[in-house]
Amino acid sequence: MQYSTLVDFYARLEATAKRLEMTDILAELFGVAETDELEHLIYLTQGKIHPDWTGEPEIGMAEKMVLETISRASGHKRSKVEALLAESGDVGLAAEKSLIDKRQSMLGEKPLSVSDVYAVFDQIANESGKGSSNRKIDRLVRVMVNSSPLGARYIARTVVGTLRLGVGDMTILDALSLAYTGSAENRGQLERAYNLTSDLGAVAKTLAEEGLESAADAQIVLGKPIRMMSAQRLSTPEEIIEKLENCSAEYKLDGERFQIHKDGDSIQIFSRRLGNITAMYPDAVEMVGAQVKAKKAVLEGEGVAIDAETGEIKSFQTLMRRRRKHRVEEMAEKYPIAVFLFECLYVDGEDLTLESYTKRRATLQDIVEETERFKLVRALQTSEVSRLVDFFEEAISDGTEGLVVK
Repeated sequence: MQYSTLVDFYARLEATAKRLEMTDILAELFGVAETDELEHLIYLTQGKIHPDWTGEPEIGMAEKMVLETISRASGHKRSKVEALLAESGDVGLAAEKSLIDKRQSMLGEKPLSVSDVYAVFDQIANESGKGSSNRKIDRLVRVMVNSSPLGARYIARTVVGTLRLGVGDMTILDALSLAYTGSAENRGQLERAYNLTSDLGAVAKTLAEEGLESAADAQIVLGKPIRMMSAQRLSTPEEIIEKLENCSAEYKLDGERFQIHKDGDSIQIFSRRLGNITAMYPDAVEMVGAQVKAKKAVLEGEGVAIDAETGEIKSFQTLMRRRRKHRVEEMAEKYPIAVFLFECLYVDGEDLTLESYTKRRATLQDIVEETERFKLVRALQTSEVSRLVDFFEEAISDGTEGLVVK
């Protein structure tokens, strides 16, 4: 598919705020896409070039670098490009307006395909070392001068991470279901596959090549994070009990969400946003290796900073000092952490994601040897408002943010 075809679809998506219309436009797009380019097309439409968890670099060009690219590609002075940005507030529109009089294919090359543009983005993302900024700009100039002005709009937006299509993952799933099964009603099966793999491109490719049954048969793979659930806020304890009846309340800690994947001696930790943060927490890796009895497991918990002498939980800001690439061991000693576990999603070949909370909690207790710094989060099972209120007050007095109720 030519990149100009893709950006025509992007312009149509940007022109509507109606989800059903977006779904139809995306379904039409997927219907004309070649199967071998579908993964790349999905990632680009998500505004990225790889799933978040891979650890591979994303494009990440600063706006100033993109303004320099637009200036070189259009022949306009930098000051004019900056003025266009100030006028529109959108680097994409600044690029489009700058190139509006520019003739396409200045270098005499063939029209850009989606794969061509994806490849350049990937090359830019992997540039590093001395002179990398100039090399990134040079690569982006080449692709920008060979695109249409409309293409320049979306190229510029993609590299700064603001595509502005208004398209969410669930809309993409609806469109995939509509395009390849004839009905958006099969979205649920694809959504579960996406939840288990966190790779929308791979789900789309399997669906297109092998059909719905294969796509829906996705399995948990150690090293690929499971998408994490978000909580819903309710106003009162009475409302919580009415909604959940017999429930389990757990301390809500002010830390960083950990999804821990243990595959024998290989241990990886993923953040709430599915980034691989293993290297930042070598002490957590050591605790998992020593305290989790299962050979293979996917666990979830919260990493919190603590006072080494008292065990008191420190602030989230203190924990964030551990978020670094350098001096990791020094910071681990200076700012120790504790890990409080609250979920077991997979253990030794068994997928627990559809099992009851009671079974998941019991399994977690069975496979974890608790210590002061590595243990299950405090929890209370109840159907009584008064006990829930008492436990909430206890959680607050212990320095937590309150409760999460399941």
